[in-house]
Amino acid sequence: HGVIIKGGEYLEALGATCAMAFDKTGTLTQGRLRVTGVHGVDGFPQDRVVGLAAAIEARSEHPIARAIVEHAGRDAPHEPGVADFEAQVGTGVVATVNGNEVRVGTPGMFPDCVVPPEYQVLQAEGKTVVLVGERDKVVGLIALADTLRPNAPAVLRRLRKMGVHCSPGTTIRLPRQSLAKLAFVTSARGCCRRARSLSSKNCAHGTRLLRCSVMA
Repeated sequence: HGVIIKGGEYLEALGATCAMAFDKTGTLTQGRLRVTGVHGVDGFPQDRVVGLAAAIEARSEHPIARAIVEHAGRDAPHEPGVADFEAQVGTGVVATVNGNEVRVGTPGMFPDCVVPPEYQVLQAEGKTVVLVGERDKVVGLIALADTLRPNAPAVLRRLRKMGVHCSPGTTIRLPRQSLAKLAFVTSARGCCRRARSLSSKNCAHGTRLLRCSVMA
């Protein structure tokens, strides 16, 4: 099944595991972002929000950029009106579109602007949210989300039956509909705190915590 086991000691550790913490993207989720909503600020047209973002994100290889371009229905466009593209690590991208500076990214890209209240609301729902700005003003927001793997609930349910406490709640942010599918796990919020407190230094009485992730 494509599983690599580095040694017998790791199999022995599985037998003593009582808590399992899952990595974020690509483990319980498919690792493919998609746009779930577009919001214009102060009546700014939603199609223009997507158009501005896609025009400059087409020059980026970031997963968020690809999701926005796909949502816009464009195949990596290189419009003549886009120039001076620059990617700022950890915050977003900036470029000139038809003579106007356009920024797409986190609030860090807009230090002098007021972040719309929808930003926090969407983040609380587990969405990844990017701001879109034109000429020193935030004109819209684009919300994105990952998709829960179809077999994730069944896998976690089986682990719980085996006596393993699973805690995706501390390491993964999902839309409400996905959290509902994992309710049998996230309802046990005490397990999240327990798993977070465990480490190689403070595991008492033979308790073991297994951290899981999937490499694409």
